[in-house]
Amino acid sequence: MLACEKLGIPVLAVKENSTILRVTKERLGLKNIVKVKTYDDAVKLLKKMGRR
Repeated sequence: MLACEKLGIPVLAVKENSTILRVTKERLGLKNIVKVKTYDDAVKLLKKMGRR
């Protein structure tokens, strides 16, 4: 994630992906995070972005 942030590559955060970690983009100091609800939404967004 840190390399993506440095290079300006968007990082997708999938809400349905649960974790015991309580981290936010604010806590990590990241700005290039795109929130999506499901993995299906992530795939759709990636297709729109032209990345496969």
